[in-house]
Amino acid sequence: MNPDMVYLEEVSKLYRRMAEMWGGEINRDDPDSLEALGGGFNVTLEALQDKEKRGKIVRKIREFAEVSDQIIRLIR
Repeated sequence: MNPDMVYLEEVSKLYRRMAEMWGGEINRDDPDSLEALGGGFNVTLEALQDKEKRGKIVRKIREFAEVSDQIIRLIR
């Protein structure tokens, strides 16, 4: 591997973390994954209208943002 691109290993770990946070096929058993919380691609109006569920979804999306920021810092 090119020594100038060692950071890509950490970037890859962060993307794997995001996949785990998403849930679905990759992390089916995590009740805290975005899919399990009902906030994935098929989010329903019912899930968004439920204050408790919506709060959990928002926290998970913010966690995604934090990981995304870490990726950006590594790439820059």
